[in-house]
Amino acid sequence: MSDNVRIRIISLREEENIEKLIEALENFGVSISEFFRSINAGKPFVFDAEREVYNKWKDVLDKLCYYQEEPYVKTVSPLGFTALALLDTFLVFSLSEWFSKGLNLEGIVSGFFASQVLLWSFISIFKLFVAFLLYAGFVQNLETTPVGYLFKVRYVINSKDIKIFISFMLMPIAGILLISSPFGSLVKLFGLFLFGFFVGGCLSGVLTSHYRLRIERA
Repeated sequence: MSDNVRIRIISLREEENIEKLIEALENFGVSISEFFRSINAGKPFVFDAEREVYNKWKDVLDKLCYYQEEPYVKTVSPLGFTALALLDTFLVFSLSEWFSKGLNLEGIVSGFFASQVLLWSFISIFKLFVAFLLYAGFVQNLETTPVGYLFKVRYVINSKDIKIFISFMLMPIAGILLISSPFGSLVKLFGLFLFGFFVGGCLSGVLTSHYRLRIERA
């Protein structure tokens, strides 16, 4: 049996119980600000606790709120998410390159575009589209990314934030394309900024803190 338990608080039994519930949650060592954020948004509040502490406060929770006990799943750290995201970037970008070269897209399209800038733009849009299809297909249907699927990692995210998550994952690919573009140094620098912002965002946990993305290892 796991030494931890995951608790999903659905609602209070009575509104006046909130102060007592906050006192109980403090004993679990959870973030009270996160609790209020969930309550104000009308969402269940989910947190992990040691089973020993949970058993001690279980009767109190029973009296104060409606909740569910769920199987504990280990959460991936921001550093682990960064590693997975970089592997995803490499795999998805390589696949988009493979599709482009496999279709001989540059050879076919070069007859229609005399400008190297237009040719690069068309091929880059195609690569981004392939990357988008890969991410959207995995995230919406399997709740993970291509690399996450290989390592059995699940991404729990609100449906309204899926587009934000996919856009975030496309950011380093767009950055790599801009770095290798025929444009000037400012555009290449912006591409480098996108890639750096992506890595920094992964390490800082911006998705997990602001958009409440939860990354679980099965």
